[in-house]
Amino acid sequence: MGNSLFSTYVPIAFSLWIKNAVIVISVAFGFSLVFSSCHSKNKTTQCEADESIFQRKDSIGKFVYQDDNMVIHISDVCFNLLAGKDVSGHKIYAKHPIDTTEFVFSSNIRVCSNCVSEAEFVRLKAISIRNEEFDIRRRWLYDKLKQSDVIWGSYDLFINHLSNPIERREIYEKACNEGYNVGEYDEFARLLGIANGKLNRQ
Repeated sequence: MGNSLFSTYVPIAFSLWIKNAVIVISVAFGFSLVFSSCHSKNKTTQCEADESIFQRKDSIGKFVYQDDNMVIHISDVCFNLLAGKDVSGHKIYAKHPIDTTEFVFSSNIRVCSNCVSEAEFVRLKAISIRNEEFDIRRRWLYDKLKQSDVIWGSYDLFINHLSNPIERREIYEKACNEGYNVGEYDEFARLLGIANGKLNRQ
């Protein structure tokens, strides 16, 4: 009789234990899939965010934009440019485009914290320094040729002449004829910021 009861209850208990074990393992496996899925999703989201940040770099175009507060933006659709306010709380209305060939930092200029990343700020500084160097060389040549009565007109007109390949060659030849050491033509063009036949923009 005892053996009969033992032989009856043991298999039942063992069967219940197996079922419970299967349930526990299934639940644990399900949780692992959920957490794994969440981790993968978070990782993908982070990758997409990193990619988005990467795509923002080097996004400086032909123009930068200055607002009423002397803040520089690299995007003309920047929220701070379109909906920003000045220190008095008045809506910003000005959007002054500045060609990157002419952009130079001054002591009262700041950059937007929304559309200008650290990498873009570094590039803006490099553009500013480069433009200052080009401008110094161009003004030196302009002053020398004007003193010699070789050219006339304003500095802006002189820059327009440099933008024209035929007139640029004429300016180079005039500088050589006046005895100024401007090097070979290609070097002359490079030092004045001419690239691919045009005034260097970036």
